[in-house]
Amino acid sequence: MDNKYCRIFLGSRRGEISFARNYIGRKIFRPYSIEHNNKYYVSLN
Repeated sequence: MDNKYCRIFLGSRRGEISFARNYIGRKIFRPYSIEHNNKYYVSLN
């Protein structure tokens, strides 16, 4: 997933995870990580 999606929820890990679930999580359920500000947020892709 592109970093531009992460920027929508700056500083909000829960927001990023929730956004990923709503945006694309319904299609493919597979763990992956988002690199943002040197941190990895685990979401569903």
